Amino acid sequence: MTKTEIIHLAINIYEEALRANSYWNLLKQYKENVSKYNNEMNCSPAFYNVIYTSLVESLFLNLSKIYDVNNKSLTIKTLLKGTETITIDYLDEHVRAKYELCGNKLQYPLNSLEECYFKDEVSEQKRICEVYDIEHIITTLNLDLKEIHKLYTKRFNSLNKIRNNLVTQRNKIHIHNDKEINFNFEDIYQNQPISNEDADKLIGFALDFSRYCIEILTGVSKPETYVNMNDWECL
Repeated sequence: MTKTEIIHLAINIYEEALRANSYWNLLKQYKENVSKYNNEMNCSPAFYNVIYTSLVESLFLNLSKIYDVNNKSLTIKTLLKGTETITIDYLDEHVRAKYELCGNKLQYPLNSLEECYFKDEVSEQKRICEVYDIEHIITTLNLDLKEIHKLYTKRFNSLNKIRNNLVTQRNKIHIHNDKEINFNFEDIYQNQPISNEDADKLIGFALDFSRYCIEILTGVSKPETYVNMNDWECL
């Protein structure tokens, strides 16, 4: 894939991931708001019931598009495959000046889901912080683009079971009225479940990787969520 094609794909995957994250954030707010503002929400219960169902279905459909297994579809896997050939030459001069640390290596901050792939490095940085009585906030490593791509590939592969469950729920519940299931959805929910933690991982990976691609290729840092996502409580 060319640099232009990668950027175009990354931006569109990012926008889908951002929408999925927005749906997920609102669903998380339901539990708290229905407890704190039960009387207010009971003024229009039909509205809230319909919106809740719509958010669940929209979340699954968006994630299903991002992680679709159809080879004809443009997905996060397409983006991962297309970025295998990215080299330091893909980076514009101003981007390279902003992110390049030494030679071909970039400063890459690990998030909590990535620390398991660099246990020794994380332990060492935590030890140094402890020696100097400094709070350890985040581990930052010097990685080249191939090492970063390898890290994202490992994260993607770790989602195999969750992605399979997502595809099953999509095909048998959200897209088709599967004859074998005959509307007995509980069997699917029990045997191919998607937990809250699973949803966090699917959304997190799609956001992290698409934002990373956009940032290193354009220099633009994209947000993880809208700044006003909590305005429901204000309402």
